[in-house]
Amino acid sequence: MIVSEYLYESVIAHAARGIDPSRFRQILVKTNGLSFPARIRLADPPQASPPPPKTSLDSGDLHHVSMLLVDIENHGTRPDKIKGVLRTELRHMVTAAIEHAGVTPLQPPEAAGDSLRYLFPGTPKNRLIDPLIPALTRELMAYNSSALPGAHMRLRVVVDSGELFRDEYDFFGSALNDAYGLLNSDLLRDNLRQHPEQPLALMVSHEIHDGVVRHGYGAIDPDEYFPATVPLKQGEVSAWVHLPRAR
Repeated sequence: MIVSEYLYESVIAHAARGIDPSRFRQILVKTNGLSFPARIRLADPPQASPPPPKTSLDSGDLHHVSMLLVDIENHGTRPDKIKGVLRTELRHMVTAAIEHAGVTPLQPPEAAGDSLRYLFPGTPKNRLIDPLIPALTRELMAYNSSALPGAHMRLRVVVDSGELFRDEYDFFGSALNDAYGLLNSDLLRDNLRQHPEQPLALMVSHEIHDGVVRHGYGAIDPDEYFPATVPLKQGEVSAWVHLPRAR
């Protein structure tokens, strides 16, 4: 493990939480033509570890899970100071929309890169489309109306569902990989880019469209969704794009 000199001086040197400062030796790091001091410590030899705790979940079990993925347009190009504001505000907006929809995610959102992932086992899938998406649209427009210069945001959103495996750590599986593929697809990015007046662009999977959207549950209008074919690593998949209006 290597740490900066600042971290060593401000934390490790004070033997915080029983850390032994003498285990860290000073080195000089050279990279990209620059040199700066740091501290390095070699890992302890591996010790015999106790067996992992028993769990009622098995990695061979399948669970039907609904997924909500949210990402901020052009997040990576923003200054670091703005990125922190956007991430904080995004969590607040999605949390408010989820509460308005009356659904409960399994656990706190999982951050993956610039995106947030929410999982909803056993949740009525229609509520993730309506009222959640209209509520999120309103939250986003309200935020943008008073956001600082350079801190406005627009969102890419994916709603999907599928069978996922689960072990003692997390859910995983090809259905989740596909959902991330939709979120990061050029097609969804282009739709948001081509409609600068839109606060967000929503893409739903074939499962969500077939099971929810086409039936027009609640205030959902199937005519506002148009079909698309999205190329993913494992082949092309069908999806539908929606540009929601505030209501």
